[in-house]
Amino acid sequence: MSKKVRDFLGKVKETIREYGMIRAGDKVLVAVSGGPDSMALLRSLDLLKEELDITLHIAHLDHRFRGKESAEDARFVAETAHKLGIPITLEEIDVPKFIEETSLSEEEGARRVRYEFLERTADVVEASRIALGHTADDQAETCLLYTSPSPRD
Repeated sequence: MSKKVRDFLGKVKETIREYGMIRAGDKVLVAVSGGPDSMALLRSLDLLKEELDITLHIAHLDHRFRGKESAEDARFVAETAHKLGIPITLEEIDVPKFIEETSLSEEEGARRVRYEFLERTADVVEASRIALGHTADDQAETCLLYTSPSPRD
């Protein structure tokens, strides 16, 4: 492992501990879109899982915005989960139809469906935390890790 990777993982670990984002024994549901931010989050948590004493479960939601590209993202995330030996929950929801029915903006409709999916999946797999990766320029979603409001806390 390179020094840059070790340094980065050290910063991730320090942030997790400083803010109490994850505790030993937690099952963490990792939201993985297939993009670089969520893939970096997944890989970081995978490399740190033994040291942090956590287990991981991947969640991927196909919003059906991009047709074949969306299906390719789902395939990529599923292959990555298989390679890493991490269980995965894949779901497909027609978000454009949901937006049309609710008159929400594309961003708000997608966010609402995604969070409902993540909370439902966390309940099913009994995850105590939900991890989300976002880039610095994300407007509405600026957290690296979201702590589940589950009564299991």
